Amino acid sequence: MPRVTVLMPLFNGRKFIKESLDSIQAQTFKDWEFIIVNDFGSNDGCADIVREYAEKDSRIKLVQTEKRLGLAASLNLGLDMARGEYVARVDVDDPSKPERLEKQVAFMDAHPELSLCSCWQISKTPNYSQVQKVAFKPEELKAALLFGCEISHCGVMLRLADFNSHGWRYDPSFLGEDYELWTRALAEGAVMANIPEPLVIHRWGFGNVSIDKGDLLKAEVRELSKRSLNRIGVDTEKYDSLLFSGWRDMPKQFKIEGTRNIILKAGKELLAEISEKNLKSHYVNEAAMKKILRQRLEWIKTSCGLSYKQKLRKLISRSSIRSNLKTLLTPILYPFRRVIKILMRDVIWEISSQIEQWTWERYQRSRLDKYTPEQLRKNFVPYVPGEKIRILFMFQAASFWPSWESFYNSCLNDPRLEVIFAFLDEKFGDTTQMKTAQSFLERQNIPYVIYTDKLLARFNPHVLILQTPYDEYHRMPHVRSGELLQRGMRIVYIPYGIEIADTDAAHNDHFNRAVKNCWRVYTFSDEMRIDYCAYTNNGGAVRALGHPRFDGLYHKENFHLPEDVTARRQGRKIVLWHV
Repeated sequence: MPRVTVLMPLFNGRKFIKESLDSIQAQTFKDWEFIIVNDFGSNDGCADIVREYAEKDSRIKLVQTEKRLGLAASLNLGLDMARGEYVARVDVDDPSKPERLEKQVAFMDAHPELSLCSCWQISKTPNYSQVQKVAFKPEELKAALLFGCEISHCGVMLRLADFNSHGWRYDPSFLGEDYELWTRALAEGAVMANIPEPLVIHRWGFGNVSIDKGDLLKAEVRELSKRSLNRIGVDTEKYDSLLFSGWRDMPKQFKIEGTRNIILKAGKELLAEISEKNLKSHYVNEAAMKKILRQRLEWIKTSCGLSYKQKLRKLISRSSIRSNLKTLLTPILYPFRRVIKILMRDVIWEISSQIEQWTWERYQRSRLDKYTPEQLRKNFVPYVPGEKIRILFMFQAASFWPSWESFYNSCLNDPRLEVIFAFLDEKFGDTTQMKTAQSFLERQNIPYVIYTDKLLARFNPHVLILQTPYDEYHRMPHVRSGELLQRGMRIVYIPYGIEIADTDAAHNDHFNRAVKNCWRVYTFSDEMRIDYCAYTNNGGAVRALGHPRFDGLYHKENFHLPEDVTARRQGRKIVLWHV
């Protein structure tokens, strides 16, 4: 069984078929089969060329349809025939770089939560070529796909088991069959990413299908964008349909004098509603959505001819000083013209990006600062009477284990609970206490799974147990308490000590981070509960229920000292001093 099935639909592709076949045979990863579905009516001799290659390479298989299927149905036929763990899409006119399959297989192996990955592409026209850089992190890509297809179809590698188990197949009724499938799969829990490296070349303007679909495809992208936004609660019918155009489709109507300010105002209202609905639906994490919405605001302004970048260029172009300098310096600076243009472009882009970020964040704060932790707690993952309570333990540090041990074992033995123990394998910030965590779990034979965002989304726990209160020091932004609270998690923290450091810095680190976002904090004693209530405005979450770490004080029969320690104590009491 090959690890990878390379899948290519074919219809009159004689011009590029040899280049496409050669690019797959040149791959550094060799464990593949190549299924080529030649649709009925293809008659330019491309199938004969495939047969010649297949006679010399048994990994190449030509499938001839007996009636005209079209692109989507041809791809579905190929998916049904595929035997590989992964399926790599290629198009006849879009060759792959030699290292493509090797890098994508390694990436998918390293990220088992992914159902699909693609990559950046080199977009090539008869006149120019450039790398098309798009969102690549899963959460940012998911947000970007709300506004158009940011996944290169000719660079896709999908996990076949996921697509088969969910019945994910292309819908032949859509021109943009790829974008429709990706958005539908995302709505059903798929996780996708892009490799931030150009591994394929995508041709435009050579008479191929992509550029000839024209206005019909643009209109369909707008409707698919609206469908995705409707799923998270956005009322898209209130807005001009052109606001949902794809990222590289900038409607000319936006630049008509008298309408641009109306469009800009409506666009800002749309982005604000998307941000608000995202907070309630937890579609993606807040940071990812903010980043994509800033980019979308720049897209709206650019479409209207109102972006800071365009204003700066307009100002420079009107300057008489620029005209005089150009006349004087052109003969001298001509050899450096391209370098200067690139430098100016980057400077303008940097200024524009910073201004847009400041503007968008200020606008967001004016709307969203009203959402307090108390209000967010009203959006907890709902509990349905009769179902098991889902609890996720997020383990990070071995030294904190005694504060969990008996509590965790009790949860495991309670038939009312469904428990997952997840190891957060992120070496972030101060890792002193975390570098031995995984080896500790294995030495103690504690069963665990690796934490992923896909695990959190699918398990959707009612309660999440955090091990350390130091968000910024110990966790990446997407797993910090504020983000988890926004996703509806009831966060529980069990302090791992019996005292609190008495400095302002320690108080700030401890109480103004995870503790303020907790649903419950379980302390060792009433005295410790009083301390917590004194230093945090979330005192209502604090409960004094004892501490698992000190169960040995009350259940000595279950805790035995090592024999060498027993021999050395000679009946004396033991004081443990830890620095």
